[in-house]
Amino acid sequence: MSKITANILLQCTAEEIYADVKAGYLSPQILFRDAREVIRPKFDSHDDVLEKFLSDSFSLLDNCVETKEIKKLIIEVSVLVNAGLYGKSVCLDNILKIDNFLRKEERCSSSCFSGGVISYVLGDYKTAEKKFMEFDCIKPEKILYHQTAAPAFRDRSYCPQPRSTDSAGEIKWCKKAEPKNITVLVSCDIGYFVAYGKNYIDTIKKYNSDLNVHFHIINPIEDIVSQADFLTQTWIGYSTEKVDYGNVKTYSSLARYIIAPSVIERYGNSVFISDIDLLVEKNPHFLSSSCRNLIGLYIGRKKARYFPWTAIKAGAGFYPNEQKSIAFLKTVGDFMLDMYSAGNDGWMLDQVALEFSFRLHSNLEYLDLKNLDYPIGQVKNRGGMRRIASDVIRNGL
Repeated sequence: MSKITANILLQCTAEEIYADVKAGYLSPQILFRDAREVIRPKFDSHDDVLEKFLSDSFSLLDNCVETKEIKKLIIEVSVLVNAGLYGKSVCLDNILKIDNFLRKEERCSSSCFSGGVISYVLGDYKTAEKKFMEFDCIKPEKILYHQTAAPAFRDRSYCPQPRSTDSAGEIKWCKKAEPKNITVLVSCDIGYFVAYGKNYIDTIKKYNSDLNVHFHIINPIEDIVSQADFLTQTWIGYSTEKVDYGNVKTYSSLARYIIAPSVIERYGNSVFISDIDLLVEKNPHFLSSSCRNLIGLYIGRKKARYFPWTAIKAGAGFYPNEQKSIAFLKTVGDFMLDMYSAGNDGWMLDQVALEFSFRLHSNLEYLDLKNLDYPIGQVKNRGGMRRIASDVIRNGL
């Protein structure tokens, strides 16, 4: 029996680990948990260990001495560990090797998780959809996966339907902020507006010589909005939208992207899209010169990317006043409305839509905002803020 401690993938060889699984000394659930943990950012310096682990795992599969269940486990863990190498050429090489093993073992009998990821990466979205919908592999807890993008998997030529309307509800453009160099765009429901709105303005007002802020409020309560004194400031604008179907909580996160092309047109400048609970620690106007008219995205590389469509973070993004931004954002918005109107309104649909547009517009040049040392964080006491938001939704102010 090998020494089993935390992060066993960093301390034991693949042969030792799978021998312990076969002997009953190590449960697949613990192995799977540690595989998820070892690819998190704090382990970025261990790429060589991950590559060695995968190379040894592939040797075990090549030797064909393992049982069917152990082979399935090796493939499962290998897909997850390989996510930690995203961005390196060896990552795609490993994907192709794993796909070859899956074919040898008959893809239909392989794990839904690994089969789904491999199919997605290789562009077989129909198979990916089927695999993820059937997902029921070994797990210490259910891993999040999204059915919201299912129509996009059905064939490789999928394209969002052109919008019949510009939004899910009726938009009212209430107040336009005075022109500045950049517009910060935030969308939220009335609960989050009460819980976070003033705090957000307090954190960003020191930059108001360079920017204005536009709030888009979903299902407003007029008495509450009228009592928000900070909305009277000249550098703050707002609009409202009433939505009476679907998961409105999800839609409140989508709306900023859906209306972004209109905001760019109305204000005539670049837009920084932000979560309302974002801690703005650096002037967003800094991005205007740093991005050089490129779209600026937070592109997740090694943050436990179990699924490819979690690549683009939705909480912050820079979109210059350029036609390419309009095209990118219209694809995002069309996708969101297409999914939302079809009832595919699960949480994180914004990230699904961003990754879809990122793939569709692969000819564009993007800038990863992490490389600009542009910090983003979230405000503290989010649990307490959510309770305030819930109370407002239920009871009003």
